[in-house]
Amino acid sequence: MDTIARRALQSSYRWFSSSNSSYKLGAYDIAVYELEMAGGVALKSLLIEKHYDAPKIHNLSRIIRTLIHDTQIVPVDKASKLEDYLDRFDRVVRMRGNAGYSYESSMDLEGFKEIYNDYSESIKELIDFISDMLT
Repeated sequence: MDTIARRALQSSYRWFSSSNSSYKLGAYDIAVYELEMAGGVALKSLLIEKHYDAPKIHNLSRIIRTLIHDTQIVPVDKASKLEDYLDRFDRVVRMRGNAGYSYESSMDLEGFKEIYNDYSESIKELIDFISDMLT
């Protein structure tokens, strides 16, 4: 595996671990923010390993979906599974701004807790899925 892709994947696991720690502290907004970072950095590791630029944007789903269909960035038998993970990742990305600026958000901490509970396992599965593909 490419060195930078490996480092990105390791970073993704650290972001995920940090999100668990934040959750346990009751910092649910921060946990959601870190959850999004975990998924986003994992997707960037996939792009890096496949020799694509990993832009400094948060929602890579559109780029990855295009590459799934146009260049088969992942094996055909894994494409639909990755698209399922992207659908769930998109839900977390939509909450990123609210999580990062929770003091301005109309959502309370319990709302962030619910989002974390709904999507943390999916993000972990996404990271593991990408790890399995790259190793």
